[in-house]
Amino acid sequence: MTRYLKSLLTLFYIFGSASSYAEPVLWLAQKGQQQLYLFGSVHLAKPDIYPLPSRYLDLFDASVRLVIETDVRNFSAEDQKLMLSLVRADADQDLQALLGDARFEQLQQIAQQLGLRGQLQAYQPWYLAMLISMQQIKSLGYRASEGLDLHFIHRASDQQKRIVSLETPAEQIHTLSSLESIELELLTQTIDDFDKVPELFGKLIQHWQGGNHQALYQLLIDDPMYQQEQPEVINKLLFERNRNWMDTLSTLQGRSFIVVGALHLYGEQGLLTLLKEQDFSISEVTP
Repeated sequence: MTRYLKSLLTLFYIFGSASSYAEPVLWLAQKGQQQLYLFGSVHLAKPDIYPLPSRYLDLFDASVRLVIETDVRNFSAEDQKLMLSLVRADADQDLQALLGDARFEQLQQIAQQLGLRGQLQAYQPWYLAMLISMQQIKSLGYRASEGLDLHFIHRASDQQKRIVSLETPAEQIHTLSSLESIELELLTQTIDDFDKVPELFGKLIQHWQGGNHQALYQLLIDDPMYQQEQPEVINKLLFERNRNWMDTLSTLQGRSFIVVGALHLYGEQGLLTLLKEQDFSISEVTP
């Protein structure tokens, strides 16, 4: 796996891994009358990840609320303005000088292939790397409209179930902008590894459907960004958010169904560990 491209994919499009005969993993964190069902999300997917296990859907239907990272339907004009202010390129940005002639030529070819050529000078390098990755994955047939977040948002809306967001769109935008500190390496790796993404992404989706959370977490700990090369970035993107979310999760009463990016669940600073530290019992739900 590559250094920063792998982090970009696994942190923002989030998957798991395992055998082709298993199911995605659903966890139960319970303390007294509090029941938190935690499902690691695939944010972009194809229709073939459905149907989900009927037991999972039954547990969702019996929950009093859906909890998600943020409700993408609430992206306001103010959020759009904030996003543009953070991603817009500086007036004197020169990508060719930053990348060198050879990589800049590669970037132009990639942009042409993805229909982004006219946008190269419009955005800062960190956002351009994200845009390229997102457009490439979309070109492979994966859509946010097929992701688990929207799937459960629509199901909750149909049932008039309460939807709780763990963070606002503005908070999520500011989190993503922390990639600015590694933006040149991020864009360079995105260019260099462009041809590897289809196979990588396909394998990751297959792995998520398998439900092997140990292999999922291994994707994170194998990455140099996790291994203290860029600790402030991984902390901002993942662990700080986990700690912030606990303020809400630990106080939810009754039965809640929680859908967040799968990498938020695992490891010493993952949600499952943080909940266990607050005396929740943790168990895997049988499909």
